Amino acid sequence: MSSIKQVKAVDSSTARRIQLKLEQPVQGINALDLQGSGDKDHVVVAGRNVFKIFKVENNRFTEKMDLRVGKINLNLSCTDVVWHPSQANILASCATNGAVLTWNLENMRRSKQDKVLTDHSQTVNKVCFHPKEPDIMYSGSNDQTVRSFDLRQPAETACVAVYKAQDRVRYVEYDPHHYFNFASATEAGNIMIWDSRRTDKYILQYTTHFGPTFGIAWHPDEKNKLATCGRDKSIKIWKWDGYSLIQEHVINTFAPVSNIKWRSQKKYHITSCSLNIDRSIYIWDVRRPFIPLALFEEHKDVVTGLAWREDAQTFISGGKDSMLIQHVFKDGKKPEQDASPVGVGMNIYGTICQAVSRHAFKPDTASSSYQNTRRPMSFQKHDTVPQTKDFESKIFVYDTIDDKFPEIFLETAKGYKLRGVPFEQLCEHNAKIAQSLSRHQVAQTWLMLKTFYTESSSTIKKPVPTFGKVTILENSKGLGESEKDLSKAMDKKLSLTTLGGLDSTTAITSDESQSDSELDPSNSTFVQTNHKDNQHQQGSFFYQESDDDDEYGEIQGTDGQDDFDLPSEAVQQRHELIDRPLSPTLSRDRSRPESPISTEETEVSNVVISKLSETVIPSYKSNFSGLQLMAKYQPIIVDMLKFYAEQGDVQMSVCALIVLQDRIEGEIDDEMQEHWFTSYIVIYIPDLLHRFKLYTCANEIIKLSKLEKVESMNQLSTIIYTKCNRCQHDLATCGWACSNCNLHTNTCSVCHLPVKGLYVWCQGCSHGGHLSHIYDWLKDNKTCPTGCGHLCEYV
Repeated sequence: MSSIKQVKAVDSSTARRIQLKLEQPVQGINALDLQGSGDKDHVVVAGRNVFKIFKVENNRFTEKMDLRVGKINLNLSCTDVVWHPSQANILASCATNGAVLTWNLENMRRSKQDKVLTDHSQTVNKVCFHPKEPDIMYSGSNDQTVRSFDLRQPAETACVAVYKAQDRVRYVEYDPHHYFNFASATEAGNIMIWDSRRTDKYILQYTTHFGPTFGIAWHPDEKNKLATCGRDKSIKIWKWDGYSLIQEHVINTFAPVSNIKWRSQKKYHITSCSLNIDRSIYIWDVRRPFIPLALFEEHKDVVTGLAWREDAQTFISGGKDSMLIQHVFKDGKKPEQDASPVGVGMNIYGTICQAVSRHAFKPDTASSSYQNTRRPMSFQKHDTVPQTKDFESKIFVYDTIDDKFPEIFLETAKGYKLRGVPFEQLCEHNAKIAQSLSRHQVAQTWLMLKTFYTESSSTIKKPVPTFGKVTILENSKGLGESEKDLSKAMDKKLSLTTLGGLDSTTAITSDESQSDSELDPSNSTFVQTNHKDNQHQQGSFFYQESDDDDEYGEIQGTDGQDDFDLPSEAVQQRHELIDRPLSPTLSRDRSRPESPISTEETEVSNVVISKLSETVIPSYKSNFSGLQLMAKYQPIIVDMLKFYAEQGDVQMSVCALIVLQDRIEGEIDDEMQEHWFTSYIVIYIPDLLHRFKLYTCANEIIKLSKLEKVESMNQLSTIIYTKCNRCQHDLATCGWACSNCNLHTNTCSVCHLPVKGLYVWCQGCSHGGHLSHIYDWLKDNKTCPTGCGHLCEYV
């Protein structure tokens, strides 16, 4: 026997929340339905391995009948079940093997099975009865047909009509207000309204959802109004005027919606449950589609069946967790109570809109509501029927002052070049665009990228420049012992002159000529040659303003190396010495003490110069390559790109990534790059290319990206479903001929031939044709070529 678990409601009213856990091994409830006539207190539940009838009495579920008796086969693996609207003893169910079954609870046999209808060749998804004809039943199947059955006939001949739906039928529902009309929903997202007297033609076919449409619910009180739900996470309310469907409301949900039911006695309330992910049941007011009226979270798995009772305060649900629950409206959570009374939004041009609930302006009088009463609060009369409240808001709009971001963003997106010319020209062009928009920092960044990643002849192919200590160290490798001693002496002198001060143009110290005179005259030619080389190489990379200069300047400014003692002059000066300014890299003032330097200071200077020649200036080694120089700047470039992204200028980060291409490959992880690209194109706040309607720029960014997830963005949802302009049939095979009416669609208005390529049309008169023909026509004419008189315009 089933185990019953009863949960008391918060309020002590008659209706209570109760729940029942079905016996194991029940794998879930696929569908349920309440008794449509009689006592209306019986509920039938059906699933893959469950088919039972329960009675709701004394706030509990009591099992009355188990229909899975006798020989167990696939006919009992139910996908849907429905109770007859006027006969309390008749049921109908459908199965995964394509069978449709009817059940008569008054049969004296142990098995209550009445008829087995096997006309469908695939799974039957939905079955329903005619609301006014007790012997007529409809079913929809994956075999792309809707079939009508007359239950008065034998099972072999009970199928009296077949309606071809062109796609898998997911739902069938009869219109309760029209005797001959019913609707079907298909896998392609179309809803088809049929006249039961015509099997060859539907009255209307309309695409209601992007993806399968899972449910249809005709309004029980209002004529020509119905609701649909689908996999595109939406519930849509439609008004049918006899010719077309007019959308009245849209409710965007959190997950794909599998089932919907109108609430009894409530004109604007509708209930929904999800296909997957979400386990809650929602009650919506279609007039306020952004927040649910109430939600119920008792189920532990997906909810599959819903049915409202007549009192409009209780409904029953079943799900994959094998739970059968009766819910009470007042027990549901009210999200509106936790909603913020203030909302703020900003558009792409910086205009801010603020919405504030009118209740936020009124003082809270709830605490003083019982101050003037003579009776205690416990004796106050409470309204047993929950009432919804009307909410009104005040809206304030604030305009930003002198906000030039939209104009700058648009001009930058349209003006930047990301391909087609060499790297240097791309950087120069983008820098000019940024400079013209007064974005000086961005312009300087582009020029720095050009400098960092351009392998010029002056940086790589020119001879290595000689410079004091480095030249002597290299040349001393091939000298004899006496010459090495001489080089050591020169080492001591030049180490001081190097740290003492450099000429900003020739890299020769002001005292270098004097220091040379102290050396052996036989070696003066050697030293002078090196000096000439220094003068010749003054335009090399080392003497430009670069990162090497900065690093060299930092080491020169090391603590403990500020003061040096230079010896007095050995020979008479040939001309008056003029103090030259220090190198731009030397920011500190150098003092020149008159006392000679000590041996310790000399040794420290030699150590500094040695390390400088080995590590700080790797660009002067003979085996250095341009790729090593570029690798030095990779961390700086990565930090720069991250800086712009963090500051909100993701446009600069994305464009720099595209222009750099393989130069920075592997330095930034793919996940961060995907975040930047998607932020720039469409998804995140701030709203960028798509919000500014820069679709061409967005498509170019997608094409230039090397990330798989970004490249696939312009390959999603690229199919446009068109219909014949005569019979409204879907053009599935080709776009210029209809397979249903065997006629051409709109032909060219100039040559009157079918358009098999690009088709252009006027949005004013809807006439068009070949792109080239319309273009040539409108060069000399202003009116439509069909003679309709409309003044067409070619944009």
